[in-house]
Amino acid sequence: MGDFYARKVAVQRELIKRKVDAQQQFPTAYFAIERRGDGLAIKQDGVSPQNAASLTEFNASLARRYTALAQESEALRRDIQRYAGASSHHEARSVDQLATDFAKAYAAQENWNQYSTYYRAVLEPGLSPAQRQLLFHSAVTELEQNARMLHP
Repeated sequence: MGDFYARKVAVQRELIKRKVDAQQQFPTAYFAIERRGDGLAIKQDGVSPQNAASLTEFNASLARRYTALAQESEALRRDIQRYAGASSHHEARSVDQLATDFAKAYAAQENWNQYSTYYRAVLEPGLSPAQRQLLFHSAVTELEQNARMLHP
């Protein structure tokens, strides 16, 4: 489950980065993320003399990846259902509830991992003030970059 969720997040981050890059490359055009089939794609909106032709290829690649993720998700759902049915100490919870609980726990762990450099800068014993300052600025920069990736 963790590997699946990490791959799904990586695909979504790549999608957002590609949209931001296209917007920077073609500032007079407008790019939006839209739902297509099992996944998402980048769509160029508005009239613009500039056309990001590479988006067609990127969207096709993205569609294949989302299809593979959807198939893997279905296999995981079956595995979770099988596990929940075989487990003698489970509550009456649906596969969706179990998967949601896992996704929340995984996201919390990932969030904590992002703060590890910050935590080290503040609480690691034996660091000089200059080392703390470098680690702190590095951590803040990393957190800001991750925030921009999630909320462009």
